[in-house]
Amino acid sequence: MNSTDPTTQPTSPIRIRSLASGSSGNAYLLESGDDLILVDCGIGIRQIQSALQSWGKSIRDLTGLVISHEHSDHVRALAAFLRQRTQIYSTRGTADALGLSSDRFSQLRYEEQFEIGCMSVTPIATSHDAAEPCGLLIETAERTIGLITDLGTVTDDIGTYASRCELLILESNHDREMLRMGPYPAHLKRRVAGNLGHLSNDQAGGFLTEIATATSGPSEIWLAHLSATNNTPAVAKTTIQDRFRKSGVSPVVAVLPRSVPGPVWDGANARAKQLSLISDF
Repeated sequence: MNSTDPTTQPTSPIRIRSLASGSSGNAYLLESGDDLILVDCGIGIRQIQSALQSWGKSIRDLTGLVISHEHSDHVRALAAFLRQRTQIYSTRGTADALGLSSDRFSQLRYEEQFEIGCMSVTPIATSHDAAEPCGLLIETAERTIGLITDLGTVTDDIGTYASRCELLILESNHDREMLRMGPYPAHLKRRVAGNLGHLSNDQAGGFLTEIATATSGPSEIWLAHLSATNNTPAVAKTTIQDRFRKSGVSPVVAVLPRSVPGPVWDGANARAKQLSLISDF
């Protein structure tokens, strides 16, 4: 397993860590060379500052903040970054929904690659009930990462981009039966399960199996944005593992914690083909 404590990581082309992943907050920290990116800021600013300090960094060291969409669990700490004059990147729809003036953000356009320092980022259209949400393909000269959460269905374009990744971070939000039998009101159940909602374990498992068998596929997968009410790490793990086992594929798999930092990936064993799972809950 190549997801370990950041203090033990060797120098590498890129490293990424989930700071939190779930309906209560989402944020990811990426570093390559002298450049540092935060993707989403849906947790408290002190938690973000602590993560930066663990890498010997501060908010002032950020090359940019990329926002996937305007929902509060992705932008909770945005005001603090605006005060710090951090460079913000988002789609026009997301910026408008957040009330950002044109001088406060750089516009992302679907499938148009842009550079943040030494990292190339390509926004990917996602189906979610937000103004103009996006997933991200993040590339350096040596590594490719996909970060795709908050979507109700998977498109062919998403499959094309995801199949290029060595690390793929994909939503596995809910178990369909737990959602059906759970405490949510009917309208919220329809929203979560709909095409503009969130991926179920079954949907994520089917998609991951398809790209893993059709291509060389990601060598490591992080299951993200698990529901605290309608899913558990064990249920998500079992669903994905069963799909992989039946299809004879074996990427490394990690389940991301909902509210605390998760593993660090540095691509050290980027094409290892083995099956493993960690849970930090």
